[in-house]
Amino acid sequence: MDTIIAILSFVILLSVIVFIHELGHFLTAKAFGVYCGEFSIGMGPVLFKKQVGETQYSIRALPIGGFVSMAGEADDTKADENVPFERTINGIKTYQQVIVMLAGIIMNVILAWVVFVGINMAVGQRVEAQPAIINEVVSDSIASEAGFKVGDKVTKIADTENNVYDVKTASEMVSVVNTFEGTLTFTIDRDGKILELEATPVLDKESESKRIGVAFAPGKVVKISAVDAIGYGTKDLGEASTAVFDGLANLLHGKNLSQLSGPVGIFKISAQAAQSGILVFLRLLALFSVNIGIMNALPIPALDGGRVIIVLAERLFGRKLNEKVMNSLILGGFAVLIGLMLFATYNDILRMF
Repeated sequence: MDTIIAILSFVILLSVIVFIHELGHFLTAKAFGVYCGEFSIGMGPVLFKKQVGETQYSIRALPIGGFVSMAGEADDTKADENVPFERTINGIKTYQQVIVMLAGIIMNVILAWVVFVGINMAVGQRVEAQPAIINEVVSDSIASEAGFKVGDKVTKIADTENNVYDVKTASEMVSVVNTFEGTLTFTIDRDGKILELEATPVLDKESESKRIGVAFAPGKVVKISAVDAIGYGTKDLGEASTAVFDGLANLLHGKNLSQLSGPVGIFKISAQAAQSGILVFLRLLALFSVNIGIMNALPIPALDGGRVIIVLAERLFGRKLNEKVMNSLILGGFAVLIGLMLFATYNDILRMF
């Protein structure tokens, strides 16, 4: 039963995010008069299809993506031969092409925002973030041996590579502790005196999270209105987006590469979220939607952001990019993405043992 839930949660998570993304491309393309031969969720063999007007809507066997078949995307396809140029993606105005290409990204961000707002409305209350001030030190724990005391305020944490992370809240401290391996150096404020304490977090098998043996005062619970929920949902979206950009910055600088997750990791996380309840699963859906949206905005030719760069470059220079060059750029982009996916999957496998 758990396996079925895990598979279903993964399929639902991926399918909803891809559907919304491709729907953005599809609706804007149709709005600008682009001929769309097919709108598909999934890849591989067709499980279901229905022709509505000029577009075939289909569901395919493999829930690993989806696509919109727009005239002009593949210039050599026979299906496009009878489509007037003005109804191809290349035949509409440049700004319209850019809107079509960015629409998927925008829809992913909107989905995340709607879900974040919805969660805040459904819960009807908010736990205010508590500062990283230690409220309890477990006796005979790692923290106790390291010298932590009640009242200590954690301000910074450094990992084994001397990367320093500012800490303002208890949740930020928990996040850092769970992210990095080895001994961590904690900078604390003890009655105005700055101290550094070293501790090596250990994995708690029951909770599957790392601990050093400290607890924090519970956050204050405040009731929120529907208007408040919109504000908090927007704040959640901003924090999620910032986390993605921070992750990309670390990736570019070669930091925290071992934390990169691939399909196996996403499968495991989605299964855990589904078992934790609908609100946890929806929050994960929103987080991944933000990730997919921002990742697609990267200037890599195989992604939407890269396609926008190419369209704008062609407009700037007044001519189409050489087809061989275009294909090489796209293949190069795919190679980068596949390489990242393989590396992330390798990380997933290592974490399983």
